[in-house]
Amino acid sequence: MKVLKIIIVFVVSFSALGYQINNDSAAVSLQRHTIVIGEQIKLKLQFFYNVVDNEVIWPEFDNYLTNDIEIIKKNEVKTHPLDSTHQHRFLKEQELIITSFEPKTNPIPPFEFKYQDSIYLSQSLSLNVNTVPVDTANKKLYDIFPIYEEEYPVTERIADTLKEYWYLLIILILIAIIIILYLKYKNKPKEVIVQEVKLPPHVKALNVLNELKAKQAWKNEDKKEYYSNLTDTVREYLEERFGIQALEKTTREIINDLKHTDISVDDKHFLREILKQADYVKFAKFKPQDEDGLQALEQSVEFVEKTKIDTKTNNNTKTNVE
Repeated sequence: MKVLKIIIVFVVSFSALGYQINNDSAAVSLQRHTIVIGEQIKLKLQFFYNVVDNEVIWPEFDNYLTNDIEIIKKNEVKTHPLDSTHQHRFLKEQELIITSFEPKTNPIPPFEFKYQDSIYLSQSLSLNVNTVPVDTANKKLYDIFPIYEEEYPVTERIADTLKEYWYLLIILILIAIIIILYLKYKNKPKEVIVQEVKLPPHVKALNVLNELKAKQAWKNEDKKEYYSNLTDTVREYLEERFGIQALEKTTREIINDLKHTDISVDDKHFLREILKQADYVKFAKFKPQDEDGLQALEQSVEFVEKTKIDTKTNNNTKTNVE
């Protein structure tokens, strides 16, 4: 009889525990399912559970939700107690600010939550990204140009003649060049030309950055021009200093190329942020504060100073005339 009671208590306890685990749930929701390119919206992650003593292992994110959806801001994970009207006792949630520059339907896969040795998956979503429609209501449309009759003007006749007797033109040009060079250097004194030393990448970059600082360019109304000059200088420095094609690549491609360099994690984070901010200014019409522009300039100078290669450069020598 005693053994039977123990078995009954064990079965009831196990059933209650199983119900509690199965009763927990994960959810994810979008503020809207359709945006225009570059628009920012909220993505909310939620997990409902009943035992507060057990830790909920939350999904971890870097700066991208997927390859085509970028995370602009990650708010902290918060825990809220729920009243008796709810099915669960506690709610843990987090809000993400996301955007995308890929005009298509971008799938959002399920997120994984771990709780009490179990794995919970949220539902999958999709984010539709549309381009900005072109307003043709006020645009005047023009007819196709009519077909003109073929003409044979004098210029075309000359061009056809030169195609046939091109070798004579080359001979005349060579004779003219020889005569010009002879007259130019016949009585000219000889010069000793000292070749200028090519400036190191950090010297070139600091010259441009200091010029922007002297002009207080971050205060200009045209933020797009300022951030373009600033990031082009940084990109050119990266290209000459680390040997990557930074001027022709996207922000994400640049950061990937710098993974195997000796740049610190903090400096890589700075590069990602300043290049992203410049992309927002140029493509999403984002207008940062003057203080942000000055901070970006000062951090760019600091980054160049920290990563430069110390070399001795000779001063430019003037041409000596004999």
